[in-house]
Amino acid sequence: MSYRIKLSIDVACEDSDAAEDEMEQLADYVGDRLNDGADMQRVVQAMVEALLELSDIDRMTAGPDDIIH
Repeated sequence: MSYRIKLSIDVACEDSDAAEDEMEQLADYVGDRLNDGADMQRVVQAMVEALLELSDIDRMTAGPDDIIH
């Protein structure tokens, strides 16, 4: 089964060394996953799903028996 996710992002970002460090950490992790043979489409899907979950405050307060995916 497949499905489509349409993603539109409007984020207020800060220009700081800390933000740049986080970006480098994430880029290194994604690069490592791809170098280890992970499928690029699956990595992109995981990143999009993670962003969507982070944007949903109600789901972030889910109980221990709730599944967030």
